[in-house]
Amino acid sequence: MSDESILPSDERIARGSEVFDAVYGGVLGPAPPGMLDYADLMLGQLFAEGWARPQLGFRERRLLTLASIAAVGDADTWAIHLEAALRNGELTDVEARECVIHLTHYLGYPRTSPLLLKTEEIIAKVAADA
Repeated sequence: MSDESILPSDERIARGSEVFDAVYGGVLGPAPPGMLDYADLMLGQLFAEGWARPQLGFRERRLLTLASIAAVGDADTWAIHLEAALRNGELTDVEARECVIHLTHYLGYPRTSPLLLKTEEIIAKVAADA
């Protein structure tokens, strides 16, 4: 079995690219060189098949994604998704802060304190760009 047999079709990659751009709203650019197979799989599966499903909107998927990221304590990825959510109008500043407050009850202060710091950084960054 060649590596090419597991890669998504060009059509799925194109659809995934459209959804990726809508999800991240310019916060993330294209994958760097050397990551093309990884990026093709991500675009063809996660975005063309996952985020594009109509059963949940981007806001709902974003909230689920933010909760998942918070659970593993990845403040940098939290910042990327939060910035995209704020720029895309999926969350307000107040809602972003409330997400951290709510998650603190389930994840604990040590896990969410870094998220709160990142949240404030991103809110300030988005406000400065407005």
